[in-house]
Amino acid sequence: MNFDDLIKLVTLFGGPVATWKVMEELLRGRRSHLREEYKFARDFLKEVDDNPKMHPFLKQKGYQAIAGDTSLSAGEIEYILSLHDSARALKDYVLGKPYLEHLTTATSRQIVFKQRYESPWPRRVRKVFFSCCI
Repeated sequence: MNFDDLIKLVTLFGGPVATWKVMEELLRGRRSHLREEYKFARDFLKEVDDNPKMHPFLKQKGYQAIAGDTSLSAGEIEYILSLHDSARALKDYVLGKPYLEHLTTATSRQIVFKQRYESPWPRRVRKVFFSCCI
């Protein structure tokens, strides 16, 4: 057995072990990230409830940290968090923001499609295009 065969053998057995370790670390990191996100959201929302006179800048930055997007306003995020299944609603809103608008004057439904996308036709065309071409 020469040196090249030894290297190939070590690579053959060492590769899957290294891959398994990397995947395990990634999964642990995701769990700890979710825990940190939960703790931050819990503390921030408790602070908002306890301190109604919170400075608007702090409130804005806290909600943006929860959403993970600085282009959203505190009012938008606050409304989305009041919806059913708020985590998914927030994720969907962030992804669909170019097609949606937030109406602050509305009493019931504050999120609507922009006028350009109100009809189902432009949305269907985009669905077909992105499903087939990308």
